[in-house]
Amino acid sequence: MRKRLFVIPACAALCLALSGCAGIHGFGPQITGIKSFRFSYQVGNYMNGSVAYELKKEKDGSYTARIKPNQVADEDAHVYTVGKDFADELAAFLREKKVSRWNGFQKSDRHVLDGNGFSFSLWTTEDKNISASGYMRWPRGYDEVKAGIEAIFAKLEK
Repeated sequence: MRKRLFVIPACAALCLALSGCAGIHGFGPQITGIKSFRFSYQVGNYMNGSVAYELKKEKDGSYTARIKPNQVADEDAHVYTVGKDFADELAAFLREKKVSRWNGFQKSDRHVLDGNGFSFSLWTTEDKNISASGYMRWPRGYDEVKAGIEAIFAKLEK
């Protein structure tokens, strides 16, 4: 009887992991294509003290990229029309860094009052969502992913 009590939850956990539904730091959806993407983070506790990168697939199949630099108001963000190759490059990078494992990450350090945070949201072309957020807590590989996203979007600013 005890063996059965262990086997049933273990099988259920294995099924969740294999089906891609293990959201909390598990295996989020596969990033095959990007329908919409947003990554933002705070750099200070002052007006417009944040950075944001966005990518949205339009109805005609084109993509709109948006960069909101630090100390720039949202309405003054830089907007670009980009091709599918840009979206594919971003998707490939996010796959390589296994960002889907961030799905469900939502942690904060409640002892810090003036800290920094981030928000990540991605909708795949299959209508699957990957979302993560944190305040003074970051998922594994955060700095490398942040630097990579910044490098990919920086190509648009040249």
